[in-house]
Amino acid sequence: LNDPAMAAVQALDASSTGLLRASQALERQGQLPQAAALQEKALAADPKLTQAWVNLISVYARLGRPEKAEAAYRSAVKLDPKNADAHYNFAVMCAQAERFADARMAFQAAVDNDPGNAEALDGLGAVTEMTGAWDRAAALYRRALAAKPGLRLAHYHLGRILANQRRYAEAISEFEKAIEPIDEQSPGFLYALGATHARAGSRSKAVEILRRAEAEALNRQQAPLAGAIRRDLSKLQIQK
Repeated sequence: LNDPAMAAVQALDASSTGLLRASQALERQGQLPQAAALQEKALAADPKLTQAWVNLISVYARLGRPEKAEAAYRSAVKLDPKNADAHYNFAVMCAQAERFADARMAFQAAVDNDPGNAEALDGLGAVTEMTGAWDRAAALYRRALAAKPGLRLAHYHLGRILANQRRYAEAISEFEKAIEPIDEQSPGFLYALGATHARAGSRSKAVEILRRAEAEALNRQQAPLAGAIRRDLSKLQIQK
């Protein structure tokens, strides 16, 4: 039937959905100001569009506008207090700003509302580890990996705790799972793997891996990391 009112509602919904999709595409391309503008346009049409507020938390944070990001978070959780993505996005922003108490509360809220959220579990583990509660942090990393076995950062975080506990074989196993695929994170993960082999007494293996880590860091123009690896390589070769 011809229903002008329903057609108008559907047109509005389609417009908002289209704006969200377009904004997310721009965000993936790194066009953050344009992405924010489209999210704001969607909210002008529908201020109760929770997903737009959730998206803006991350976009504003990446734009260096923490006050607006926090305002977007408050708007999102006012509309949907159990929205795990809103809590997670805000937690990441707080962690990057070294607001660790706020980050811990927000990561916990994300986990409470989505117990299988591997990234939130890993984030909660990271801020928990900072308090010195290694066993609790390790348990959170294991929960993250149970939910998402391929979460490389959780393998790295768990490996770091195991290395500090001198459980070197277990730590090496975790670091090895974090290396692939080779990307911007891999040099740091290789560095941790090589350093753990050195601490375990496998000096030749450590040198081999650290040389690879240095090469990968240089290929990705990570000069400070490459310099740190080179210094450790020099120490190992002098000891030899």
